[in-house]
Amino acid sequence: MSKKIFVSLSGISAFLLSNENGLEQVCRAENADVVIAENTEGVQLCRKIRETDGVTGVILLFDKEDELADGYSAGADECVLKPVDAQLLAAKVCALYRRVSMCRRTDEKTTVCGEYILDHKRHALIKEDRITELTQIEYCILEFFFSIPDVPAQRSQILSYVWGGNYYGEEKVVDVNIRRIRMKVEKDPSSPEHLVTVRGRGYMWKT
Repeated sequence: MSKKIFVSLSGISAFLLSNENGLEQVCRAENADVVIAENTEGVQLCRKIRETDGVTGVILLFDKEDELADGYSAGADECVLKPVDAQLLAAKVCALYRRVSMCRRTDEKTTVCGEYILDHKRHALIKEDRITELTQIEYCILEFFFSIPDVPAQRSQILSYVWGGNYYGEEKVVDVNIRRIRMKVEKDPSSPEHLVTVRGRGYMWKT
């Protein structure tokens, strides 16, 4: 049986599988981005997934260090030794999701979110006839929000997606770039209608 985990990782469908019986549920789940499984059963599951799917992210958890090589040989993206640090695993899921989403978006030139269009080739935001050029950081932030519209995201999630799980700088860099985006896309940056602050939960792109 499978269950979705990391609810705080908004927009990412991560399935924790205890055995191979969960494979059918993963295959039926249209938006399964990352699969997390354990030990020998996880290795077998990973092999089955890789027979037909080379994109879905797979993270395997192991009790013994000498088992890690088996996981990578089976096609796992990440192999982690237990006990697992929750924050580290969350960062790995975010980083893996970013790679998976990029692979699945290979043929997609734009993402539509409400009245806005995010142009992946030009790194620009389009609304009607207005084209707003974005910096790389601004583009990545909007790419993140466009993948989870109307869902609040914490600063730590944005940091992990845009700057990577190994970023150890201050979280206020997120606030600085949010302000810059608002200056570009909002009619009144001091009272935003789209890139809004959600008290106690971070930021959200409101459609």
